[in-house]
Amino acid sequence: MRTVAKAVADRGSVLHTVTAIAGDGTVAGFTDVVVPADGTGDGHGSGTAVLATHRGHGLALWMKAESIRLVRARHPELCPGC
Repeated sequence: MRTVAKAVADRGSVLHTVTAIAGDGTVAGFTDVVVPADGTGDGHGSGTAVLATHRGHGLALWMKAESIRLVRARHPELCPGC
């Protein structure tokens, strides 16, 4: 993740990642949103994955909704009027 975040930063953007942690402490899934470094314009989804053993429970939907909520809170000028 650090390598991806650095590559995104080198392009002038910021990577925000939401990760779901299973009860045993392992990663169950993640979703990423890339936002321009100045926090204006549009963000876009970079990737989403849920391990097979955790699929079918709405985890990807929850993570995407949470990532949107967090990005909008951190970057209020992102996509004004959306």
